[in-house]
Amino acid sequence: MKVTGVKGLPPPPTLKASIQAYAGYQAEFCAIAVGSDIEAKARSLEKQIRRIFNVEERLKGGPEALQSFSFQCLGGSGTEDARNENAAMATIRILAQAKDAASLSSQNFSGLIIENLCQAYPGFTPYLEYHRTGTPRPYLSYFPALIPRHHLEPMKVHFLSTNSTISIEHPKLTSAVADLPRQRDHEPINPETLARFGPTVMVPLGHQVFARSGDKGANVNVGFFPQVDSTEEWDWLRYFLTTEKLLELLGDDASAVQRTERVEFPNLHAVHFVLFGLLGEGVTNTNRIDALGKVSRCQHFICSSPFHLIWEEANQLDNMTRVLQNTCVRNWFHTRRLCIEELKSEFDRSYCAESIEYMFKSAFRKTTSSLLIPRELKR
Repeated sequence: MKVTGVKGLPPPPTLKASIQAYAGYQAEFCAIAVGSDIEAKARSLEKQIRRIFNVEERLKGGPEALQSFSFQCLGGSGTEDARNENAAMATIRILAQAKDAASLSSQNFSGLIIENLCQAYPGFTPYLEYHRTGTPRPYLSYFPALIPRHHLEPMKVHFLSTNSTISIEHPKLTSAVADLPRQRDHEPINPETLARFGPTVMVPLGHQVFARSGDKGANVNVGFFPQVDSTEEWDWLRYFLTTEKLLELLGDDASAVQRTERVEFPNLHAVHFVLFGLLGEGVTNTNRIDALGKVSRCQHFICSSPFHLIWEEANQLDNMTRVLQNTCVRNWFHTRRLCIEELKSEFDRSYCAESIEYMFKSAFRKTTSSLLIPRELKR
């Protein structure tokens, strides 16, 4: 890889150190809820547990004090009319943290939950691992720090093949922290307007863009880029995916975000965000079941019709071929890419819904004419 046009600066007078320290003890209890009214069952149990644990008072301090308490319903929706028990099931997760292990002993944590079993929601069933997970165990807290270089000895490199050692001295020339460049943070640069793209439909975000996210200590970074690498979809993504829109898509999780940074990478057609504080105090000390910071793409949003029209039509065709037990056009993602550009160019000249339908059928016929498709389906 060749990198050009880059101008560097001397390093700062400090070194970054990531520190892990024992922060206390935590215990976890999980149970299942099956069938209808999952969220109502969870609310009922949470009310009981908070009263039995005297959570509000224990969070204030005193004997058997708690540092944190979290009650979570995982998978509480979409369980109606399930085809099997696993699909109809949700997990109730109770997580507590305290400075002293005694505050989370059996009589102060898991035992109290089990004793409440008979008055809990119908079908309350604990995970049988609660004897292990409900036992208080140490947990770590992570925080980064800056240490002046002169407090540390120079790094020494030892060569295994010889007894020689090389000492790498600290640089004599450094840059003041105030002079170092800061990460850019901006909303869309020269944004388009959504009206330019014509009619819109509501679709899941993951059907239109790819994303990659991950943990950075207590923070999460995530990048989004369109599935079709065209200037038009890039313009749409930049306009649509503002900081305000991302926080809206995060829903209830947005309340944990302390601040955000947004930056565009036009040559990569990507929009990148950093969500500060989403993981609490870091991977080893977060109450999120996903400690590594995934960002879901299943939320629905408004998308311009041309970008999604072929996906809808091709999906309908796929469903038809399933009924006919024909697999010749199952790969509708490939089909979508073959005719998306033709449809877009035609769409630029007309916003008429009838024209869109006609243009799509014309473009799709050209794409599939060489495929082996049942006669009745091709008609």
